[in-house]
Amino acid sequence: MQSKDPAHPRNLSEFLLEARAVTPDDVESALSHQREQGGRFGEALVQTGGASEIDVCWALSRQLGMPLVDLLPETLDIDLIKSFPEHVLRRFQAVPLFRDDASLSIAFGDPTDLRAITRLEDMTGVAVIPSVATPSSVQAVLDRVWPNHTRVVERRPAPSGETSMPRTDAPAGAALLLEHLQRALSRGVSEIHFLPGGETAEVRYRVGGTLVQVGNEPRTAAGDLLERIKALGGPALDVGRFNATGRVVCPMGSREITLDVSLLGCEHGIAIRIGLHARVEASLEALGFGSLALAQLREVVTRSAGLVIVSGPPRSGRTTTLRALAAAVDQSARLVLGFEGRDRHSAGTLHIRLTPTRARERWAEIIAAHNADVVVLDDIFGGEYLAGALSSAAEGRLLFVSTDACNIETLFECLLRHSGGAALAADRLHAVIQQRMPRGADAGLGVDVSPKFEVLFVTDHLRELLRAGMPVIPLCEAARAEARRGDSPPSTPSQAASATAPPPPRA
Repeated sequence: MQSKDPAHPRNLSEFLLEARAVTPDDVESALSHQREQGGRFGEALVQTGGASEIDVCWALSRQLGMPLVDLLPETLDIDLIKSFPEHVLRRFQAVPLFRDDASLSIAFGDPTDLRAITRLEDMTGVAVIPSVATPSSVQAVLDRVWPNHTRVVERRPAPSGETSMPRTDAPAGAALLLEHLQRALSRGVSEIHFLPGGETAEVRYRVGGTLVQVGNEPRTAAGDLLERIKALGGPALDVGRFNATGRVVCPMGSREITLDVSLLGCEHGIAIRIGLHARVEASLEALGFGSLALAQLREVVTRSAGLVIVSGPPRSGRTTTLRALAAAVDQSARLVLGFEGRDRHSAGTLHIRLTPTRARERWAEIIAAHNADVVVLDDIFGGEYLAGALSSAAEGRLLFVSTDACNIETLFECLLRHSGGAALAADRLHAVIQQRMPRGADAGLGVDVSPKFEVLFVTDHLRELLRAGMPVIPLCEAARAEARRGDSPPSTPSQAASATAPPPPRA
């Protein structure tokens, strides 16, 4: 029998196993998930499907000796709930139940958050008596009381079929920082801004060259964030100073991320800017391609030779897309060599940082010397230089190239400047990925800040038009017509032997 010595409190799994709500395999699976992903055991158990949210909360109530409450509408005191600031209850996942002169009963989505209990006691001047409720039921009550709430920065949703339980095992400032960092890194964000204004701080992310408003945090949360930055050794505003800057290293699970922090004192408080220095792990699946385009791109990257062009304006996320293409290559069997013209990292097995001019002069020599199978050329063949991607050095290799050509007409005009460009494009070009970022004017609450893609796959019919020398404008009109029909898959290796057949052995 398990020990019930108070000096050795029982954990959640013991209660759940005893009640036969989970199996030992469920517990082991959750523990493995927790070791890999971090977070709390109850959260991991729900995410792996071992237990329901209500099962975990029941066990938590037994473990803590607190009642588990069902937040029924008819039992709620709406006036009492509305007597508290909305952002406070949302931040602490709390629903006040009833109050007397000496105490206040509150249902918590996370009753282990002692910081929340202490703050609510400080606010009310009475003792808080906590009870346990499921996080989803707390959220539902608050959404019913405030259907148009201002708190719009939500935790990243769990995969379909799972229930996400919040991570509150860290101090409030640490949890807040991690929440925004995880969200920002998943979306290719380069900066996070907290802009003070009254009772809230507006949150904006810089995506590409645009600041996008993503929501609001309560003013107290900004204070928690400043405490966390200071604890990491970051800057603080001393008396008489209006600005301060510094660099900190923030732990994120098994890795660390470097942050540039800038603080600016202004009328309504302290503005916080956090610049991210991190390599975003990109994948084709994460970028948001449609299922058909994704399947076709995954087939294209298996080909032995050819050309894929990623086009779009500056800061539209071209580098991330190139990294995703390179990451989809089997790099255990193929040598991937990446060239970048700016301070960035390619996803190649080897990557070389050269100025665009120097890279254009040397890339052919370098890939031949190292016999590269796949070549990533980022920010090298902008505009008028795009025809260089049709160099004879690329023959027999798979090239992923970015360019700042913002429309298909400009792109084809640049390619066809190469001597014999039409025939070479017909033989080598597999796909053109055109992308852009949402305009700042389109940014709203809950805006999707992911890049928008239009993918043109080169079909046998388009290859024939290229070889026939069709002018650029009608050629692009034909390409768009085929893309709209969406019923013509790209040429397969057997259908386009000239584009994919291995060349004679390279020296």
